[in-house]
Amino acid sequence: MKYVISVITVVTLSFLSATALSQDQCNTTAQCKSVYGNQANDCFDSRSNNSVCMCGSSRCDALGASSSSSSSSSSSSSSSSSSSSSGGSIDQCNTTAQCKTSFGNQATDCKNSASNNSVCMCGSSPCEQSSSSSSSSSSSSSSSSSSSGGGVGMLGRFDKAKDLLLCNYDGKPDEDDLHAVAGLATMLSDSRFSGVQIHCTAGAYGWQGGSFLKENHLFNLAFGNRWASAHDNYSNAVNQAVAKARNAINAGGDIWVAEAGQSDFTADVVRQIKAQMPGINSRARIHVVQHSQWNEDKTTAADLTYVRNNTDYKKISDGNSSGNGTPGLTTKSSSYWARATSDNQVGPVWIEARAAALRWMGVNWDNDKIKNGGMDFSDTVEMMWIFGFESQSGGVNGFFNAYL
Repeated sequence: MKYVISVITVVTLSFLSATALSQDQCNTTAQCKSVYGNQANDCFDSRSNNSVCMCGSSRCDALGASSSSSSSSSSSSSSSSSSSSSGGSIDQCNTTAQCKTSFGNQATDCKNSASNNSVCMCGSSPCEQSSSSSSSSSSSSSSSSSSSGGGVGMLGRFDKAKDLLLCNYDGKPDEDDLHAVAGLATMLSDSRFSGVQIHCTAGAYGWQGGSFLKENHLFNLAFGNRWASAHDNYSNAVNQAVAKARNAINAGGDIWVAEAGQSDFTADVVRQIKAQMPGINSRARIHVVQHSQWNEDKTTAADLTYVRNNTDYKKISDGNSSGNGTPGLTTKSSSYWARATSDNQVGPVWIEARAAALRWMGVNWDNDKIKNGGMDFSDTVEMMWIFGFESQSGGVNGFFNAYL
């Protein structure tokens, strides 16, 4: 009789295990922690119908739920799945601060915090109900409200009071990054950008060939001490970006990544942020903007997949083309150099950017617009999108009219 019962038990548990491995387990990391304890560090693929609670690099349910509540983890996993689909009735939080870590400043309360059914609230609704659509809704609402630069404390999609811009330049092998550095410096010189927090990285390249355009003096002119070189010291550059991102997130801000290159570096930064802040909803708090298919193609495949799955990844139209809705920041004309280089604030940056780009002609792949005396700061369209100026017209001339 005991043997029969054992067989039935094994079959039943096997069935339940197979079911658990295929169900939609979570919407947030907090839900995973409520089921598996602090060993849970991610709700992988949270927006899909096949989300999985992760414990380190393995599925939590595949580890046999070795948390302190392992005896009840099977039923907890089931209730987690059902509560996720019903809008969230599991124990999500103890304090409002925990909710803000997961959902940002949109979180206003940890409702029923003393119970086992606490819920993070964003206004009058559970945060998890809106987290999956927060990125698209914020993008559409801020886009419609920010063509003139946004509201109080806002510049487009960017909250000047608390958000952080990470601008990552590959600098390999195209000289356009050197002009793009001057392009961003020009925007930042405008009074509308006063107070914007930034940190830039040079050498954020993928697996492409060619020489790295090492121009530290240009970065110093443009950004002062607000940059690091991943080419010179990769781990230090990652650590700097992570530290600044954590400070912004802890202050209630979001992270905006302008990907003026590949996403290998960004992937490592996001991995570290998630490891150090296991409660973060990275798909709601970290926004990555990419404009170039070539940049995606030259990103290590696993890193690109990771960034797409773990951030609010936005692919916009290619700034190297015209007539596609981007501001069009390339020209073969040399007629704009006098205006750029004579500006009191950013003239020295443009002088250095021009000289630096020309120094690399004949060494790497030559940018035809720059080679012929023109300008190419096409990567700057990503920053313009973040700050709400993606519809600006007039090309290079319109850009200088707006910011000089």
